[in-house]
Amino acid sequence: MSSISTTTTLQLSATTIDELQGLSEMLQRIFVRNKNQHRRSHWWKALKGFKRDLGLVLAELAALHTAGPIGSIAATPSASKSAVARRLQARLRVLSEDKMHGWYMTFTQLVAAGQFAAVGLVLMAAVARVAKLLGVTDVYEEIASADMRAVLDRFSAGGAVGAFGGLKAGHEEGEGYGGYGGDEGEVVERGWESDDGEVA
Repeated sequence: MSSISTTTTLQLSATTIDELQGLSEMLQRIFVRNKNQHRRSHWWKALKGFKRDLGLVLAELAALHTAGPIGSIAATPSASKSAVARRLQARLRVLSEDKMHGWYMTFTQLVAAGQFAAVGLVLMAAVARVAKLLGVTDVYEEIASADMRAVLDRFSAGGAVGAFGGLKAGHEEGEGYGGYGGDEGEVVERGWESDDGEVA
């Protein structure tokens, strides 16, 4: 899988960062409210990791905005924008390649279980929104776009005839679909016994 770049993340607007902060606060409230009841549930570990990693991304975004400019002498070497950007890029790569999909799948199982479907839907939406805001979905959109282009190229080159040609050829010859013969439409009569033993 190709990796994401931090160009999208480095250019986040203040409203986008505020939205990420709001999602982080919402996750914190869900975490505190449901800790006693769900802390041993299988999905709780995913919520805990999602909340923690979103907080770390927000801390690095804040550090990125407060760090000195690239190439300047900062108080510590790790405080430069380039170092913070590298850390942020590494964290986003791990999120996109390893964690986001797992969290999303865990929360879909929570929805499928039914009992706490509302919490699961909120958490699924939060993962999807964070992924969109951080540019994680851009990678998936590029992959899907490339796959779709390959399918369309194969279709336009006649590849679909090989896959669906049997249906079309059999249908044109009057033999039914795929050469298996047409539907004869046989009439079936069923009878039943009445109370006096006669078959009706």
